[in-house]
Amino acid sequence: MAENDVDISWDEAREANLKNWNDRVDIHVSGYGLAAYDDPEYISDVVRDDLESLSIVRDGVHGLDVCHLQCHIGTDTLSLARAGARVTGLDFSPAALEAAERLATEHGERIRWVQSDVMDAAAAIGDDFDLVYTSIGAICWLQDLDAWAAQVEQLLRPGGTFFIRDGHPALYSLDETASDLRIRYRYFPNGDAQTWNDSGTYSGDGVVAHPRTYEWPHSISEIVNALIGAGLTLQLLDEGKTLPWQFSPRMEPTEGGWAWPESERDNVPCTFTIIARKNDRLSSGEWIAFEQEDETPLYDEALHAEEPTMSEQADLYPAIRSLDASGSCAIEMGVSYHFACFGVTDDEYMSADEDAVRHRVGSLFEAYLDKPGGFMLLTAVHTGRVRVTIHSTTEPAPGEINLDDWQDMVITTIDVPSGELVAQPCFGDGETTTNLVGAVGRYRIRILGRDRDVPGDDLEIVAPESYRIDIWPAPEGVGADSVRTTSVVGREIEAS
Repeated sequence: MAENDVDISWDEAREANLKNWNDRVDIHVSGYGLAAYDDPEYISDVVRDDLESLSIVRDGVHGLDVCHLQCHIGTDTLSLARAGARVTGLDFSPAALEAAERLATEHGERIRWVQSDVMDAAAAIGDDFDLVYTSIGAICWLQDLDAWAAQVEQLLRPGGTFFIRDGHPALYSLDETASDLRIRYRYFPNGDAQTWNDSGTYSGDGVVAHPRTYEWPHSISEIVNALIGAGLTLQLLDEGKTLPWQFSPRMEPTEGGWAWPESERDNVPCTFTIIARKNDRLSSGEWIAFEQEDETPLYDEALHAEEPTMSEQADLYPAIRSLDASGSCAIEMGVSYHFACFGVTDDEYMSADEDAVRHRVGSLFEAYLDKPGGFMLLTAVHTGRVRVTIHSTTEPAPGEINLDDWQDMVITTIDVPSGELVAQPCFGDGETTTNLVGAVGRYRIRILGRDRDVPGDDLEIVAPESYRIDIWPAPEGVGADSVRTTSVVGREIEAS
């Protein structure tokens, strides 16, 4: 049983909840049935169900960068990685993350783990994602949903997706010990917490040393409006009749979890699911994303015998797919002869003479010495499209990110005499991004690449490799170039 309307600060409540969740770890390691993960094909029921819901807006998570918030001991995080995602898991419990890392390591999955409160997630992680995912039983532990939604928005790339399935607020208002469906607890938020004093947990045998916990009820309208207020667009709101844990002793086991007795299942929802999207268009309307009708598989020299002609490359692999309104882009860029191009808007950068002198830095950057104002990103795939995220800032340094997540890196300097730098098509006409710099001047460029050694697939439209580019004003007395190359492809490019 809970006590309603407890006046407690967020810091005090968080400290009590952290002690409780640290205590739960060993119990859950024993009670979660981790032996099931010895089967390399096994994916948790939670993630399996969520991927089915997510399929309405995304065709799986393979190749996506995914952030799992409040990941606990990592079973769902591991399942997302097994579904083909590159996953970062975040939780506030160091004990939970230790167990999660052991689980992933035992099963050969490379997952990044970050210890932080959700309210500080964006700064702690320092990266952005195609998908931000929240498993069930999460947001009742958070007091301020506006701050939570703001963190979700910051973690998403332009065009990225947020997914949450959680216990329904109507369910949480019920008396879990009653002999019928009876309301006991407050449905609507008022800023105060509810408190429990329970020595057991929802899974596993054993008792916790710190039984006191604090939670906050959140209505559906509060949850939805927090996401809308953060600038996200809702794509789906759904309600479900089953739970992955037994909320009440009266609940009965059913396929995929637990449910009320058959006669009561239509009376109250057990879960809600929300899918929301971060906008990828310029609010001013300057940009309309290009949509290609015919999706043509990429060309890779290692996989295909017939190389596309130059005109075919221009037709089949246009440059830009999506764009943000600020200084960030999440795009798919056309690649030809291993080049994706950045330069001035009149497309002259690719019209240089064949004997023009090129300047290469590491395995990622090449520029024409006689044509300042542009550069080319060197890719592993010969012809097709690659995913590139671009972050441009007027600050004196780029945002902090985990460089260990990237195989290859180049930091160099370019001059932009026109004051314009855009991502553009390699050949022919086509849309460009908005200007990535604010003025004439010198700029530092940091290019990061990963998965360049992963072979392409005949059925894929976009190469498995991905890139990040950071652009910021070059300081006075700018330093020398910096290069790190660990991929096989990168070393081959440097040697060529």
